[in-house]
Amino acid sequence: MLAGAAAELAAVITVAVTASTVRTAVAARYPAAVHAATVHQVLIYVSAPVAIGMWLWLAWANGRGEDWARMVSAACFGLLSLVMLGNLSQHAATYAPANMIAASIVWAVGLVSVVLIFTPAAGRYYRPQPVQP
Repeated sequence: MLAGAAAELAAVITVAVTASTVRTAVAARYPAAVHAATVHQVLIYVSAPVAIGMWLWLAWANGRGEDWARMVSAACFGLLSLVMLGNLSQHAATYAPANMIAASIVWAVGLVSVVLIFTPAAGRYYRPQPVQP
C-alpha cells in the first residue's frame, strides 16, 4: 500500500507535467470542453493529497491487523475501478495517454494490494472483531 501512495504521487506529477498538452489536445478536437478538462485537472490536484493520505492510513491500519481496513481497502479499490471506467468512457486514453498509464499503474497496485490482503496467508494477521452482545 505504500507503493500505492508512491504511485498516486507519481500519477499526480504526471498530470501536472502533461496538463498543457492535454488541454491542447482537447482544444483541438472539442474547443468547448477545455474548461471541463481544466476543472478535471484541478479536481485531481485537490483529491490527490486525500488519496495519498488514504493509501498511507490504510497501509498503517492493515499493518496493525485491523480487519475493517481490509473492507475499506476493497471499497476504495472499487471506487478506483469506477473512476478508471469513467476515464475510459470519456476517451481519456486518447487525450491523456501518459495520465492513463499512470492511473493504470495506480489501479494495478490497488488490485495487487487488495488481492494480497485477502489471501488466506494474510488472514491470520488480522484480528477478528469482538462480538457485541
